[in-house]
Amino acid sequence: NKSEKTLANNVAENKTNKIGDLTSQEAPKANKSLNREEALNVLKNQGTNLDYSYMGDEKDYSVLKEKGHEGYVFLPNTNTDMGLFVDKNTKEVYYFHPSGYIDQY
Repeated sequence: NKSEKTLANNVAENKTNKIGDLTSQEAPKANKSLNREEALNVLKNQGTNLDYSYMGDEKDYSVLKEKGHEGYVFLPNTNTDMGLFVDKNTKEVYYFHPSGYIDQY
């Protein structure tokens, strides 16, 4: 029967298109951790109009490593001893002091 062949061809063609769609899609990108420059840009995009000096990362501050944080510490160029920590995996910003104080920004 001609209509059965047409239906079978349409089904086969539809399956091929779906397979083609699946193979042409890009695999989802894994969450990329921030580098130091990207972390600085997170702070600059907060709208504070401050400049920041890089002070180190979790390798330089054992308290960060002990709490399981990975990222970058910056000190705003203003009269303060309170730094800002940018988590390189979550992009979250925290107030940070080398004495161990850390709190959500």
